[in-house]
Order: sequence, then C-alpha cells, then structure tokens
Amino acid sequence: MTPERPFTIGLACEALGIKVERFKTLRRRDHLPFIDQSPEASEQYQLEPSPAGLIEHNRAIAETADRSGWIRYTVEEIALLSAQIELVDVMKLDVAAASRMLANARGTYEGEHPATAKPFADIWIGAVIFGGDDEGRAHIGGTLEEVSARIAKEAAAMAVEYGSAPSQIVLVNLSKHFRKIRAALAKVV
Repeated sequence: MTPERPFTIGLACEALGIKVERFKTLRRRDHLPFIDQSPEASEQYQLEPSPAGLIEHNRAIAETADRSGWIRYTVEEIALLSAQIELVDVMKLDVAAASRMLANARGTYEGEHPATAKPFADIWIGAVIFGGDDEGRAHIGGTLEEVSARIAKEAAAMAVEYGSAPSQIVLVNLSKHFRKIRAALAKVV
C-alpha cells in the first residue's frame, strides 16, 4: 500500500459500502468523478500513435499501479466517489450528471483543501441550475458562507439572462466525505 494511493478497488468499495461491480460499472461507463488512469479505461479511448503520447500515458498508468499491478486510488478520488454516491443514492441525481458536476465543480473554489478544512469551515461543491435540460448552470464551491454568497450572485446574474430563479441548487459537503474515507481507511490500516 502506498501512502499517496492507498485504495485498491476492493478497499475503496469496502470504505464506500458498495459492491465491486458497481465501481467497475461506473469506471466502464466513464462515470467516475475523476480521470481514471487504469489500463481498462485506456482501452476505451484511441490513443494517438505518437511515441510521446504513449510514453506519457504509460507513465500515468505506472503512477497509479503498485508493484503487483493493482490500480490504486487516492483518498481524494475515493472521497469524490463517495460524494457522487450521495448525490445519486440520496439526492436522486442522474449518475452521469453527478459525475460531471463533481468533476467540474472541483476547480471552482480556491483556498483550503476539503481534507484539511477546519470544523465549521467545511468545503462544499455543487451547482446552481437554471431552467431545464442544462439551460444554464454555474458550478460553485467553497465554505458554506462563500457558497451562499456565490448562489446569490449567480441567481441575480442568471435571472437577468434567463428571466427566472434557479430551478435547482445542488450541494454536497466534500469535507464530510474526506473524513468518512479517512476513518474507513484507518480501520483497515
């Protein structure tokens, strides 16, 4: 087990409380909320035949695998997957939409990392959605105070553009998922 990539698929599924087949199905359908560097994922995509592209791809795969060849995942990747499972199972979002939202919203906040957020300063990520069928969307992230201010700002801007209030506001506490995954990892290490 490497400290920066402690999770195999089996360990990740145990921490998440899901079946291995569900993880593999998400990976196979490209519904993980992070870039999957596994060899199985690379077979889905046509790689450019340039030697530099193949070398870079092989280096990325080597960084995710351990000596036995098992693909390993980071705490951050599994925390994002935990948040996605909450969005799908609890909030009833479509799995592809939840995956895209998390992947896009990750980069919307600056400041403290969700894993190191202080109590009562958890990092939340999500989206403000206007109209139907993705008519308009603003990805948001930050502390609850920052997110609340951003929601108000985006709602005002989109009201001018679309003439209506948000149809959905979706938020997930990413710091909570980091704590959950770290606690699950501590039980098995």
